[in-house]
Amino acid sequence: IMPIDLLNLQPQKISKNLKGKYILLYGLPGVGKTSLASEFNNVLIAGFEMGTNALNNVYVQPIKTWKDWRDMVKQLCKEEALQNKFDSIAIDTADFAWDLCVKWICSQNGVEKLGDIPWGGGYDLAKKEYTQTFRDLTYSGYGLVFISHSTEKVYKDEKGEEYTQIVPALPNRPFDIVNKMVDIIAYIREIPVEIGDKIENKRYMFLRGDQRFLAKSRFKYIVPKIELSYEA
Repeated sequence: IMPIDLLNLQPQKISKNLKGKYILLYGLPGVGKTSLASEFNNVLIAGFEMGTNALNNVYVQPIKTWKDWRDMVKQLCKEEALQNKFDSIAIDTADFAWDLCVKWICSQNGVEKLGDIPWGGGYDLAKKEYTQTFRDLTYSGYGLVFISHSTEKVYKDEKGEEYTQIVPALPNRPFDIVNKMVDIIAYIREIPVEIGDKIENKRYMFLRGDQRFLAKSRFKYIVPKIELSYEA
């Protein structure tokens, strides 16, 4: 562990590539989230769900239990050779990863659901467990690509009027964790586009949100919408 040396501290420079970035991709099933994640340079996909069967020549580690994930994270953080081999880890999906984390905490405490642990302790344990694995990966130099499904939720504006917004399907607790970590939340969807005398559906990533859907970026010069591709 390198000691803190503030006298020699240099200002950080933001790279123009996606290495070391933290991104959340979300959208309907089959819209291309996992395919996009597989195009990241030197990516390893943690397959919490079976959405990778059609991806050729991609590193995929199936994750059946939270212990599998803990073991994977431990190895990634310990082995320098793996840190040289992989730039990013894709979590497919963050939704199901949370479910396995909750099952792990319940099993470790001999209960059926988190609420059975007194004084809200189960939720605190799950939050800490879920957070720590991703924190360990970031401090080992990996970028993270979280993948989530989309859903619709009803909110109220400042006037008290209800509106429906498309958001990631992550429950509130894990979403708060991921939302604080990521540099970009990209909503992926198909929209009809007029090409010549035809209307075709094209897939886009939305990087700036509005009342219709959630999207965000910490990078102020990023465009609101781009075609769905790693190059874009």
